[in-house]
Order: sequence, then C-alpha cells, then structure tokens
Amino acid sequence: MVWTIWKVRGIDDLSLLLSFLLTLFLGITWGVPVTCLFCIAVVLYRHAKPRHKFTNLRERIIVTFNGGWTYSGAEYIWQRIEEDVFSDQQNEPVKNVVLDCADMPEIDFTVVQILKDHCDKLERKGINVSVAGAQPQVIQVLQKAKIPNLLLIGSLQAGSEGRNQSAF
Repeated sequence: MVWTIWKVRGIDDLSLLLSFLLTLFLGITWGVPVTCLFCIAVVLYRHAKPRHKFTNLRERIIVTFNGGWTYSGAEYIWQRIEEDVFSDQQNEPVKNVVLDCADMPEIDFTVVQILKDHCDKLERKGINVSVAGAQPQVIQVLQKAKIPNLLLIGSLQAGSEGRNQSAF
C-alpha cells in the first residue's frame, strides 16, 4: 500500500511517514499536532499555486487552468501573466490574454475582484482579456460581477477564429 501511495502522490506518503516517525519519537502529544500542521501546509501550498500552463503564441498568451482558481493563487497567476505580457512588449506586443477555464470548476469573489482590476489595467495598455470555455457556474459568477472589458469565448478554437465573443 505504501508503494502505491508513493507512485500516485509522493507527498501523501511523506505525510504518512512523518506522522509515524514524529509520533514514535515525540509521542502522541507532539507527533499528531506537528503532523497536522504539516498536512495543512501542504494543502495551503497546493491552493497557493493553482495548476496551470502558460502558452505564449506571439500576440496571445493562453493560461490553461487545471482545477479551481481561488484567492490564495490569484495574485500568483496575475504576476505570471504580467511578467509574460510586459517582458514581451519589447519584442512583439501581446494583444490578447486568454484564460482557458474549461477545466475550472470554481472561482471565488476575490479572484473576480482581482480579475476586474487587472482587466482594467491591461485594457489601458491595449490588451484584451477573455475567458474561454468556462463552465456554467464560473460563467454565472463572472456575469454577476459585470466586468465590462472581459470577453466570453465559447472555446479556444472559437477565440482563435474570432467567433462567439461577447462582453460580460
């Protein structure tokens, strides 16, 4: 069983090993609380850096998400986007930032507020921000936020063909 856990996700096996060793050497009084703190730190780390992939296609940056985007990872993603956008301004200017949200099941209020702020900032620089392939629950949250300069694209393919775009 330990080998199976290690193959699937090694950090979970590390938590198991850590809890065993700490409880063995420090006793239950200190072993269990320290292990709990370690597990909480692992969960927070996973949320602080959302699973994503950046693709830079000359005038377009595509950010593909694989999972939710919550408050703890919002600034991290926008920092990466701005690094790519403004570093490429010297070579070939970026005109579009596309957030591929097809595999994003959730988005929270803090992310929406940060999205609103950064959309305004990028629009002043002549850069469009769009959301592609969002799931219905994500679309509902974004529509309620009424972000005027955010475009909804049905899919990445539609976005590259310039079809099916509407402002929120």
